[in-house]
Amino acid sequence: MATKQMQKTQKPVDHFKAQDLDALNPLSAAEQKMVDDFAAAGAELAPHKELIKRYESLKKKVGAIAGDENRYPDADAPVLLRGKSGIVEYSARDEAREISDKQGVVGALKAKLGYDGLLEIVNVNLGDIDKYLSAAESSKYIDEVPGSRKLAAVNQKP
Repeated sequence: MATKQMQKTQKPVDHFKAQDLDALNPLSAAEQKMVDDFAAAGAELAPHKELIKRYESLKKKVGAIAGDENRYPDADAPVLLRGKSGIVEYSARDEAREISDKQGVVGALKAKLGYDGLLEIVNVNLGDIDKYLSAAESSKYIDEVPGSRKLAAVNQKP
């Protein structure tokens, strides 16, 4: 069971002191264009971050209205909400599956795959481990590994 989950910790970056690989490995003209396009798209998106945040907040609130089963009891039908100048559609519910008998499915999988095979497909959430085991206890089972990196467009200083 090689489950890798990341707990995010951000380190501030001085973008102008960060490792510059151009001297070691120059970018081709096509790669430079791709970098320029990415940076330009990031610059265009930057002023809209507040708008995106507002949209996501409103989406939750409007979704709560549309999902109110007292007002709209038929979850299998779409809902149209009409404002004075806009319309929002809340789709019908999708078909979904969920495990109804965890012990039964674990037993069936263990019988079919064996214990080691079962561990290959089981995921354990790090948050749940932290909830039930102390840091000293969990350190026996969890390794600190390098996390992912983020790519961000950076405005160049003139």
